[in-house]
Amino acid sequence: MASKLFIFIFFSSLPFVVLSPFSSFSKIQLPPNVTAPVAVAFDFLGRGPYVAASNDRILRWLGPLFDFTDFAYTTPNKTKQLCDGTTNPNLGPVCGKPYALSFSFSGNLYIADAYLGLLAVGLNGGRATQLVTSAEDVPFRFLTAVDVDILTEIVYFTDFSATLELRQIHCLSFPFQTTPLHRRLIENTAKRILKYWLRGPKANTAGILTSLPAEPNEIRRNLVGDFWMPIRTVANQKPASVIVPRGLKINQFGAVLANISLSAQYYNVSVSVMLEQNLALYTSSSFNAVNFVGVYRI
Repeated sequence: MASKLFIFIFFSSLPFVVLSPFSSFSKIQLPPNVTAPVAVAFDFLGRGPYVAASNDRILRWLGPLFDFTDFAYTTPNKTKQLCDGTTNPNLGPVCGKPYALSFSFSGNLYIADAYLGLLAVGLNGGRATQLVTSAEDVPFRFLTAVDVDILTEIVYFTDFSATLELRQIHCLSFPFQTTPLHRRLIENTAKRILKYWLRGPKANTAGILTSLPAEPNEIRRNLVGDFWMPIRTVANQKPASVIVPRGLKINQFGAVLANISLSAQYYNVSVSVMLEQNLALYTSSSFNAVNFVGVYRI
């Protein structure tokens, strides 16, 4: 299955370095019947987290006194009665499936939707505007990640598959142009991270930044330029194998800064995203058994 890259740096053997700066864990509980928080983001005013979860809308947390509120949605025909909690794969194109979120410095929230391509919505929320659904006349099949360059506000995103959609695998007004940067990636299963240089003497080239001890998921940059990513291994135990999730932090040179266990809070499930914000680490999972956003604090 071929993959295409539209993102600055992407994912998946380093020795384990056990170093955790976090001493406490708490949960931000999702609304009733909402699970699988696959993505989290904060805007540049520090508000959030904004969450993409199983109800296929973008939620915004207003704090412990006010809980979550609906913020944005990606399809015009979405209804709560039809889409909330549905397991019907054929409703994907109708309900949409936001898979990754990233804010620009100007306040636009960019959404990688597995079915609907790249969308964006302003700080007031509401229905997101569809920006692109294909590149060079090749339709997107399964967008999974998005990031915005804070200097140029160029948007980079990934299409996981050139052939298969998610269901086949278990108010902006500016012109938008898509340019593929790198194709045919297998970084998740290859357990390594590629770095694509946008500027400098290596501009427009890619190289292996580091190899990993396990399969990674989405990689997210913090404000000082380091990167967090969830990784997972599978322990062969009886009567069934168990997923063992960990969190890995590296710098721009690929050096490991932290390697922490997530198993106590996410037993036998994969973690999707780890996002560092205000001296805390926010975590999420696409597993339906998870009904919270995790918060690790110093």
